[in-house]
Amino acid sequence: MIVAALGAAAIGQVMDGALLIVIFATSGALEALATARTQDSVRGLLDLAPATATRLTGDGGEEMQPPPPWWWATRSWCGPASGWARTAGC
Repeated sequence: MIVAALGAAAIGQVMDGALLIVIFATSGALEALATARTQDSVRGLLDLAPATATRLTGDGGEEMQPPPPWWWATRSWCGPASGWARTAGC
């Protein structure tokens, strides 16, 4: 960005160089804002995670257990193969 602005100034296009700097600075600020909002949203979703889960046993019963430590890393926590279901339902 700096090289492009200096190049624009070297060929006499100072306003174009200045506009380039403003555009890149604005895009950097917007990117930082979007990243912060995304991090806040993901953190909020993780706060909604249940403290316990209902494990479906082989005989059709249910037992309350804490979710496994890896539940957030996979989508199979609600899948039938894992036997895990969220308390509120999947």
